[in-house]
Formats: sequence, structure tokens, C-alpha cells
Amino acid sequence: MGQSSKKGARLAVMAGWILLAGGCSTPDPRTDQATTVPLQPQAQQLQTGQQQSAAGPTSSDKRFIIAAQLLSVLHVASVRLSNAQEGYLRIQVVVQNMSDTPQHFKYHIDWFDQDGAPLVLGTADFTPWMLMPHEVSIIAATSPALTAADFGIAFAPSIK
Repeated sequence: MGQSSKKGARLAVMAGWILLAGGCSTPDPRTDQATTVPLQPQAQQLQTGQQQSAAGPTSSDKRFIIAAQLLSVLHVASVRLSNAQEGYLRIQVVVQNMSDTPQHFKYHIDWFDQDGAPLVLGTADFTPWMLMPHEVSIIAATSPALTAADFGIAFAPSIK
């Protein structure tokens, strides 16, 4: 499987989670589209403990998929990757509620190996999360396998 195929498979997995989280209703193209918010550089280029900030849509890194309903209210401010002593990948994703109202959403993290192939691990469930108006919070996770070299996170609306 070529590099471009693996990247495409990665995006398909993440987009699938957004579609799954959205339910089976007929999507309204104006409100139910998932959008990929890119960051740069790639995780493999990061050193232990290095932090990166969210970049504009010109970047090639597509770790974050945010449902269209959340684009105006949820902001991924930065991500920090590090390796635990045991060799597991640790992530800290800093998210901010940009609105004046509490925001309920859910997220799911997918883990990928060094070749970009998805690792089938753990649960497929979304984790509920809530941010108060203008609150900044950290979503932290440790990979469930030593072979995890990168991640993707999908954000979807949640019913209160």
C-alpha cells in the first residue's frame, strides 16, 4: 500500500467516525459536512515534548476532523506529543470553546502506526466532553500500543 493510499485510508477512517457519530438521518449539506482542520508538521517529525499550534488550511497534516456544527465554536489551539518512559505515545490536545454558551461535544481518537496504517485497538466509542463559555481544556490520552506513532481525533456534536 503506497503512502498516498495510507493517507487516504486514514482520512476515510476519521471521516467514518464523524458520519457514525452523526447518526443515520439524511444529512443537510449546509450543516452536516465534516471538515478537516489541518496542522503542521507531521507527528513523525516532532521531537519528544515538542508542541505545535493549529495552522491554516494550507497544511498537509489532517489530524483533526471537526463536524461542521462545531467549526465556529470549537478551536484546537495546540497539540503536544511525547513518549512515555515505557515508549507509549502520549498526546495532549488543547481545545477551546470560542462561544458565549456551554458546548457539548464528543470525540474519538484513532491511533496509527509509523506507516500511517490504522491500529485496531480499544473501543470505538466516542467520549463525551463539555466546555463552558470560552473555556480552554486539555484532552489527554496515551496510546494503547507501543506501535502507535501518530493519531487522529474526530469531534462531533453531542446531545446535552
